Amino acid sequence: MTWKIIPISFAGTVLTNTDREAHFLRGFNLHNVPSPTPVTVPRLGGFPTYVRTQPASGKAFPVEFILLNNTQAVVETLRQLFDSVDGTALLVVEDGDAIQKRILTVRQGVVYSDGIWIGSLWAPDPTLFANNLSTSTIDALGDAAADFSPTPNNLGDTPTKPLFRIEPQALKSPLESWALTREITYAWRSELPAAGPVSGSWLLELTDGGWDTEAIIDVSGINTTINQVGGIALGATPPFDIVVVSTAGFDQEGMLMITPGGTREQFAYTIKNATEFTITARGLRMAPVAHSDGATIDQSRMLADGDDIAVFIDGVEVDRSGVYLSGIDIATTQIWIELKDSPAISAEAPTGTSGTTVFVMREEHPFVVGDYLVVNSGNFEQVRVTAVDGRTITIERGVRKTIATTITAGTLFYRSSHRIQLAYYWSGAPVLTAPLNTPIIDLVNSKNNTWLWANELYSQAREAGGWRRILYPGSNPVPTNRLRTKIGLDSSIVTKASFVDVEPSSEKPNYDALEFIAACGIDTTDGIEYDATIDWPFALQVIGRDFSGFETLIVDRLGHESGNSHEPPVTETDRQEDPATSLAAVILRARNIIVTGALIPSDSNVLALQEAPIIILDTQLLSLDADTELAGIVTRVKKATAGTKTLLLQILESSGADGIGGVIAGILTHTLTSSSFLEVCQFYSSPSPVLPSGKVHIAIYESTGTGEIEIVKSIVAVYPTGAHWQFDSVKGYQRIQNEDLWVHFLSLTADNQVEMLPSEKRTGLLLELDNVQLRFDATRTPIAEFRAVEDAYYIDDTISRIGQSFRIRFLERWADLQSESVEIDVAAKTVIFSKDSDSIRQTLQSDDDDWLVLLSGATTVTVTPNGGAGTTDENHTLEYRSAWQA
Repeated sequence: MTWKIIPISFAGTVLTNTDREAHFLRGFNLHNVPSPTPVTVPRLGGFPTYVRTQPASGKAFPVEFILLNNTQAVVETLRQLFDSVDGTALLVVEDGDAIQKRILTVRQGVVYSDGIWIGSLWAPDPTLFANNLSTSTIDALGDAAADFSPTPNNLGDTPTKPLFRIEPQALKSPLESWALTREITYAWRSELPAAGPVSGSWLLELTDGGWDTEAIIDVSGINTTINQVGGIALGATPPFDIVVVSTAGFDQEGMLMITPGGTREQFAYTIKNATEFTITARGLRMAPVAHSDGATIDQSRMLADGDDIAVFIDGVEVDRSGVYLSGIDIATTQIWIELKDSPAISAEAPTGTSGTTVFVMREEHPFVVGDYLVVNSGNFEQVRVTAVDGRTITIERGVRKTIATTITAGTLFYRSSHRIQLAYYWSGAPVLTAPLNTPIIDLVNSKNNTWLWANELYSQAREAGGWRRILYPGSNPVPTNRLRTKIGLDSSIVTKASFVDVEPSSEKPNYDALEFIAACGIDTTDGIEYDATIDWPFALQVIGRDFSGFETLIVDRLGHESGNSHEPPVTETDRQEDPATSLAAVILRARNIIVTGALIPSDSNVLALQEAPIIILDTQLLSLDADTELAGIVTRVKKATAGTKTLLLQILESSGADGIGGVIAGILTHTLTSSSFLEVCQFYSSPSPVLPSGKVHIAIYESTGTGEIEIVKSIVAVYPTGAHWQFDSVKGYQRIQNEDLWVHFLSLTADNQVEMLPSEKRTGLLLELDNVQLRFDATRTPIAEFRAVEDAYYIDDTISRIGQSFRIRFLERWADLQSESVEIDVAAKTVIFSKDSDSIRQTLQSDDDDWLVLLSGATTVTVTPNGGAGTTDENHTLEYRSAWQA
């Protein structure tokens, strides 16, 4: 070979013609031009300090022109050809073997020097590629690995990056891969991101409330019977043939269910002829059994345990441990997945239409070509944006198994950020991995618009759907209080949320509330529902946070909805709350509402109450640090002897030397039924009285009648700033030294007083929550429409050479994939589905950043189909250009 390299063309223009001759600059050895060293120029007093860093690689290609026709027009042609404003273009050169090569270069203008014109070109990547494209193919790839032919041969001296094209030719068998699919038309409709408060993801149910998998596992409408003496023996080992009455109506290959309704067995098969199946596998996910002559055989299109059910997001299979089935082989199977998504992106169409594909949106919109949108009306049609011109968008209608319908004025278009598909019908599907952390919500009874927590509300394992444990910091409408630090959430109880009035510990950490961030909003009608058990130290506060971040107190629950007394704990069953506006979050808080009181640890000492007197005989003096809106008075009493007497309370002023003054609040009455000590909470009808700061007396006595009521008392002082007072007919009201009566003040607004903080004041009593249900805002609940079944095609190939490989896995509707292809461009690092040129880069997996390159010389490249036995029909093409270092 005579060494030479000459320029042939640039940007499609032949460089040598009747007007000029093109050469590379004389004395300029292109194969030995050194790469420049990066240089930075200091920029004193400015930022950044250094600028104009030159490229770390690249080479110059100065093209010399000898003008044979030295006219202004010829020179102007050169100037235009090398004008730097026109960007990059291909330079084609030829070597001594007459091999033409190409390189992408940047125009840098043309200059005149020493009687010649020089066109300056810069190649950022100094690699020359063969101008002619080389191709290798694999036609009709079967179920075994195959090599590309002819063997790719990179004639150059440096690696080259190929392009692979996969063209499915025919459907795969259910013995080999997923054969059926259902699209889920999805769009997120909330202005908040799809993320839960604990797991960071949102749970989405895909079947629109329930899928009849029983009718798929056992397709009873397609059936026949065994027609051979002896039936099928227990020991029969596949492959073997069975004779039946008829194979008509059955899939050519697939699964059978024999003896449905009895001791069933699932088989994989192919049809041999009109009266024979060839059994290729038996006992699919179940033990083999014998089957008698005449046994019923039904078509089956799903494994009996549902292990062939798979979910794909954006063409990539969801980790099978993250697919949650609520029941299988039943009429109402639900399928849940975890999903993350950005806030809703939408725009409104101001006019309606039934057929047009062009819409002028009401306002500026964020849609771009290639976006998939869901029409927020009717059957949730899905469309694809094909052109955008300002506010005007052009769309392809009724895509992905949806039907174009009339779009009315004011309809919203939501961008679908994820494509979701469900696949099934594969006899050889891998065993489904059991989820490590199953979502906390009740997957059977929950729906996308309503979530139910039947047992757990939170978990330390951060499962999806869980509530967040918090120590509520307080807000303007819901102030904080001192005893929030004396509440523990019992982690040893997993069936409910159990808040305890206790000194917090590792087992009962200091949380007084649960928060749920409802990404799609909580509805204003029956939005919150729960069961609760509320003992006397607590009020259940239901707090809402709207979409502007403002918090409101929806309700305080402590059993004061009717009457003037109750005996704690209060039980709330299916209690419903209606927020005034849609909520972005709800907080269920256990607030300790004890203001002050005398807590006596033992029932050993009692005081028999006096009958309703003209003069009050027994009171307990309590001190209030501030004006206090009273929510209730709690005493610990019992009916000592049977009778008709009722418990009476009254609040009186303290006057003089702690003597008794006038009435602050009138008499409260409660009828006791228990002969054992229990707490009684008595309260005033709305409005509740506000007690002034300072000391007040609680008069405690019984009505006239039969029987006797007793109250717990102490024989040592337990209340530091008050005591039991009693009337003496001679001395008047006297303080009984070292004696207190068991009584407490409750308030929903006043803070707990400091005398209630010591550990000995902890009651150990509970507020418990379970069976919590949230109903989400119907306008923000995600769209998830379960479309009709159709044929699927699953590409699952490993492409490899020694030292490098990648795997491509892509599920697509056969209706969209037939006659189309998937292109893997290693140089551009793109994976493109030819229909609409959608990027499916996420479907390729490689451990090497270069994916797969062809080294210098011949390289064997192999395609290995993954999956079960069967016959595939894919054409594979490998395109490449030999590469040389410039």
